[in-house]
Amino acid sequence: MRGPIRLIEVAGVVLLLIVLAIVGSRVSAESGDSGRSGSGDIAGLIARLRLAGLTVDVEGDAHDARLSVPGRTLNVDGERVDVYAYDDAWSADADAAKLVDNVGNDLTDWIAAPHLFRDDRLLIIHAGGSQELNELLSNLLDSGANLHEVR
Repeated sequence: MRGPIRLIEVAGVVLLLIVLAIVGSRVSAESGDSGRSGSGDIAGLIARLRLAGLTVDVEGDAHDARLSVPGRTLNVDGERVDVYAYDDAWSADADAAKLVDNVGNDLTDWIAAPHLFRDDRLLIIHAGGSQELNELLSNLLDSGANLHEVR
């Protein structure tokens, strides 16, 4: 009697792994970041936001001439969030410093005061929007208190 029950348990685990693989590949395809894995990639960020109960859609490419990599624009519960993925955390830090250092000259590019977040190899820009989303991003990301409001 133990044999058929054990087989059902194993089949259930295999099915769960297949579903998780399909969902993960869909998120990677949407984010345009399929070559990377882990918490420091766009697909991982999208998954964490969705697990937190937020609606996340990939809207397209994000570009900022001051940054060394192209990014992706996400719609997170109706608010724009631009995400830039780097090969390493050092490169992400270097580009983040460009945005903070050039604030006086570049604020005309922003609709509202941007909030900058760093999370491993990610630079995340949430321009204005709700304080609730800023707090959620701050709490959700590995960097936690690494929130910068640029003025």
